[in-house]
Amino acid sequence: MKKVFLFALLLSLPFSVFANGEKAEIDADSVTTASIVKDGDALIKALKSDGTWMVALLDDVSVKDDIVVEGEFQGKPYRKIALYTQDENRNVTNRFKLTASKLIVRSKHTRIQSGTFIGDVVVEAMDFELVDAKVIGNVYFKTDAQMKSFKKDESSEVTGKVEIMM
Repeated sequence: MKKVFLFALLLSLPFSVFANGEKAEIDADSVTTASIVKDGDALIKALKSDGTWMVALLDDVSVKDDIVVEGEFQGKPYRKIALYTQDENRNVTNRFKLTASKLIVRSKHTRIQSGTFIGDVVVEAMDFELVDAKVIGNVYFKTDAQMKSFKKDESSEVTGKVEIMM
């Protein structure tokens, strides 16, 4: 029921569904497009520069390759990796785990929200953010300015190091 609600909620927005690495366009305006993904191939595709501004998981996902977040989306305040489902009142109902050896962030204003990323995060862009999220691993920044622009709310946690890459 909860997954159905998330799907119905996202129906009010134009979106792309990625399944088995195939992209099905529904009103392909990348400014307002969101992706619902169920597997690693679909996730990797959705986070490319020609992907979508928001990617929402519906289950735990493990990826063998590094995940690269690229691209800019005008009109959106951030690039969002949603590791959760929510009810009609926007209360988080399920949290998911995304596992990869590395998540490389090249899109400015990338946000991981309400779930757990297992692996290292390498940030090569400004304004990386964790909102109600956990990183089981390290967060490395390419520059000092990128590290200073990093935001994490009170409920977020990084279990490893948060530092500039050497």
